[in-house]
Amino acid sequence: MQKIKTPRVKWYGTWYEATGITAPQTHDLGAISADYDVAIMGAGLAGLSAALHLAELGAKVIVIESKEIATGASGRNGGFCSAGWAAPESRLINDVGPRHAQVLEALAIAKKLNPGFEMDGELQLDAAIIPSVAAKKVKESGVAGQANVLIFPDLDAGNIGYKLVQYLANAKAIGPILQGFARPVNDMSRGASIDDLIAVSAITSVQARG
Repeated sequence: MQKIKTPRVKWYGTWYEATGITAPQTHDLGAISADYDVAIMGAGLAGLSAALHLAELGAKVIVIESKEIATGASGRNGGFCSAGWAAPESRLINDVGPRHAQVLEALAIAKKLNPGFEMDGELQLDAAIIPSVAAKKVKESGVAGQANVLIFPDLDAGNIGYKLVQYLANAKAIGPILQGFARPVNDMSRGASIDDLIAVSAITSVQARG
């Protein structure tokens, strides 16, 4: 099979070209000793990060790269994206706004505390509970279209949501049920009925028993 060599593209006048760096000194493989604990193929972000951490642990590491070190896309844009790639809160707020940043931070905390639970967000309500809508709006999610627990971004949104369902769909709403206090305590709306008071009192009694 004939090997086709792709010409090197120059991105003149672009951010990509402007952020390139001069490649550090390299060596021919034939002139390098074979006395290494670990050989890493590829000097992008992942390869260089792995080499650095292994070297800090005392390993003798060699990084092998056919082109220039850290001058490809990975050396300039983070190399990869994943749920575990951390960003400071200030960066999230700047990128997506305070409300969305709050949701993303809460989701990350929840997943860390309960890694076995299926959770996702931020999702619009229709995409969260209707499979046909989820198929159009969400590419990959184990929750979209079949969510059975809805967590609203703040008290205002939750209050609006549950009262719409309660009064327009004639659904039975019990609550609010408060959590995180040293003793069981729950709050009632001034518009609560006698049945509402009885239901929340019963739940508070169960909470008090532990």
